[in-house]
Amino acid sequence: MSEQEQNEQQAEERPLTHNEALGIRTINDVFAFIWDAIKSTPDPQQIDTTRSADE
Repeated sequence: MSEQEQNEQQAEERPLTHNEALGIRTINDVFAFIWDAIKSTPDPQQIDTTRSADE
């Protein structure tokens, strides 16, 4: 078995890292993850701010 085959086998056997568990593998995935988080954040203008400060 070549060294590359051994490395591939070890990679399959090792547990996922935290980032891999979230589906983040490349820097592009990181940006996409952050962008999705930004887009899913509600607009400040849409947040209900009708509560008065003296409550």
